[in-house]
Amino acid sequence: MEEIKRMLVVTPMCVGVGEPVKIKVKVCGDVKIIENVSAFNTKTPRLKSWSNKAPRGSCFIDDTIDGWSGVFDVEAEGALDGPGEIVFDGINQGACVEDKRAIKVFDGWKWKKAGIYNIKLTDRKSGFTALSNPVVVTQDPPENRAYFGDIHWQTYFTDGVRGPEELYYFAKDEGFLDFGAITDHSEGITDRQWDYMCMVAEDFNVADEFSTLVGQEWTSFSPSHCGHRNVYYRDGKRRPIMRADDPKYDELEKLYAALKDEEALIIPHHSSNAVMGVEWNVGFDEKHEIAAEMHSCWGSSELSEEDGNIAAIKMHNGTKPGRFVMDALRMGRKYGFVGGGDIHCGRPGDSLPFACWETEDGIKYTHMYVAGFTCVSLPQNTRENIYDAIKNRATWVTTQQRYYLEYGIDGNNMGSVIAAGNGEHVLHVLCATNEDIVDCRLMGKDGEVKIFKPDEENKMRIRIDEKLRLEEGFYYIRVTTAGGNMAWASPIWITK
Repeated sequence: MEEIKRMLVVTPMCVGVGEPVKIKVKVCGDVKIIENVSAFNTKTPRLKSWSNKAPRGSCFIDDTIDGWSGVFDVEAEGALDGPGEIVFDGINQGACVEDKRAIKVFDGWKWKKAGIYNIKLTDRKSGFTALSNPVVVTQDPPENRAYFGDIHWQTYFTDGVRGPEELYYFAKDEGFLDFGAITDHSEGITDRQWDYMCMVAEDFNVADEFSTLVGQEWTSFSPSHCGHRNVYYRDGKRRPIMRADDPKYDELEKLYAALKDEEALIIPHHSSNAVMGVEWNVGFDEKHEIAAEMHSCWGSSELSEEDGNIAAIKMHNGTKPGRFVMDALRMGRKYGFVGGGDIHCGRPGDSLPFACWETEDGIKYTHMYVAGFTCVSLPQNTRENIYDAIKNRATWVTTQQRYYLEYGIDGNNMGSVIAAGNGEHVLHVLCATNEDIVDCRLMGKDGEVKIFKPDEENKMRIRIDEKLRLEEGFYYIRVTTAGGNMAWASPIWITK
């Protein structure tokens, strides 16, 4: 039987004692190219699909082990009530038609006591172990729960693999996401395809199960270097498609004008890139441009490598000074942070960057990263709540990880604008992960303000409650783990 090389173990992050919980598990091994076939498909996807090969030549890949069977022991520090094992029988498993890959959702557990835990699964045969995301268990049902999404996908219709339905199914059933969005290049799709994508987004938008944002990517390569923008709407109402090669929308100011009366978000992405990036002084719409994409498969646009970026963009001539998110914040932009995949691989929620993307036109994408997640804390998983969280800058970002993150100053949460007062402020941070934390850095306009280290007794947790003198300006949190993963909390601004 194929050797286990990695696992995805996902369970609800914020729950109350006694609430029923499920554990979603995916067992993975070697990476394989999945055949592209022209054949009849059912209303649910097959693994072998007509759209597994992109127009640009890249292919759909997968590493979930087909037909895997075995038993995992379940442990959670004595705080979990339920079965002590989960069983894959090699047959009753999978995520799509005629699928026997090792993907399955198990139920039957309840948490017995409050605390922060990780569920540990151990394969009885090989000894391979995997940890779930952290779980914050409260005595009573929590008012808010953490949800994780990727809001930046490309489909087969432009330069990715797989069609819209296939991407949404993957996001829900294999990437185990709570929400997501297709933002295909507007310039590459027809009006009819845009109508179809909006309808598919509506089909998959189910409150408390999986939420979708209706979005499109305005893909400008203007000499002004205004960059690319993703546009998202709060509802599913059909709007015009806006293409950067259409004279009606071919300049950034025209895009802003077209959306001036809309409830919409305009989000720049991969801003630091030398080819596709953003010259911040070209334009800005304070009403709609409320967030910037901190991380995607291209890398992080936070700041330069010289200033400590461990995931700087390498492709397309790397980065260019002045285009980092830190530069925009220093200019006075009040950007919250979002994460997105900008995935072209057909795998929202579980991208595989270590498998090189090489297209038929000779482009080799050899310096790619895992996707970014947008993370929110909400009373209910709905499209409107997710949109409002982004609009209110109440978001944190991870490198395709489910990390729990609280960040506040003087009792005000991420995204807040607070008064300077006498200059003394109380910083609060709580972060829980499933791998050791290296450090947590408070970042400001001059770079690192202070570095905090986790407790030696449990390096997967860090809690900070400390009084600091902070000047006027913006402050955000960046957490780095031993696995090279990161999390960023949207800024808090201190003003007069």
